[in-house]
Amino acid sequence: AVSPFQCLVQAVKTEGFLSLYRGASSQVARSAIGCSFLFGLMAQFKWLFHTPTSALDSTEKYPNLVLTASSSCTGMVEASLYTPFEITMIRMQTHTSQLTTLQQARYIFTKYGFRHGLYRGYAPTCFREMIGNTSYFFTYGKTKELLMNQTIIQRQLTDLELYGYSGAIAGLMYWCISFPLDTVKSVIQADALNPKYRVYNGVYDCVRKLFQEGGVRRFFRGLSPCLIRAMPVNAVQFISFEKSVDILMPLWPIRH
Repeated sequence: AVSPFQCLVQAVKTEGFLSLYRGASSQVARSAIGCSFLFGLMAQFKWLFHTPTSALDSTEKYPNLVLTASSSCTGMVEASLYTPFEITMIRMQTHTSQLTTLQQARYIFTKYGFRHGLYRGYAPTCFREMIGNTSYFFTYGKTKELLMNQTIIQRQLTDLELYGYSGAIAGLMYWCISFPLDTVKSVIQADALNPKYRVYNGVYDCVRKLFQEGGVRRFFRGLSPCLIRAMPVNAVQFISFEKSVDILMPLWPIRH
């Protein structure tokens, strides 16, 4: 099997350094939209599913159940937004083409439509986000709770350290749990869009063939660079979110 470093070197040798950024605009757009929807939708669903302990106590009665339901619903909406961006990025990265990101997306839609085109791989994307989001927010909350406990640490952490450490660990957990689904999603999206020439006929067929190809390890191929990226990205993401909430909360009306 080719290592991530060997893959990087080979790509630079054969297609140049800029090939590493092929499809980057699609990923940037996906990330910008995704972050706002992730935290915004999560907050809305938690408010929607909120079940107070009693009429006099607004404390959440079923915190874990509400978190799971909110994360899952957020994931389903996210998948609807992410799938077109991700298949466009995957096609640009795995197929040599002079098309821009917008041209590639238009080509996929014009030739294959929604089901076999822009929304190819929606199911594994949806499951990835539902399961990943649940582990993501659960891990963040529990890690932050542990770090705030004075019996666990020797000194008081600053807010930035608290949010950063918790976010980094949450990011690691998200990808460790959801990476197999992301592998299936990426393989399906890189496969031929024309049903006549596909290697993988659906999610189950893809899982079966990937397992035959390399066992369980096949589903975790490429995890290491993903985890290295996840730590700083999610640390910054949660710091930005928490600080934004601190700034905007006084300006926002409280809903009951």
